[in-house]
Amino acid sequence: MLGFIYLKKLFLLVIVKIFNYWKILERGVFMQRNPIDQFLKDPDNKAKLFIWLTRSMIIVTFMITIGTIIFILYLLGVIS
Repeated sequence: MLGFIYLKKLFLLVIVKIFNYWKILERGVFMQRNPIDQFLKDPDNKAKLFIWLTRSMIIVTFMITIGTIIFILYLLGVIS
């Protein structure tokens, strides 16, 4: 019975802590500027991001194509 009382107190303490933290966040004390927006304000950074995304999409497309070809060859029995 004593353990249940401690468990109940612990549960209530956790609920109160979560509620207090939520109230602090609601007031914006922990809010800071968004680093992604700060990064994308510079046009050069936007261009670099676009180039990297384009390169990565091309590489992923080739990887998917090669993987599909290998899978088809495996199904046909050419590769064992």
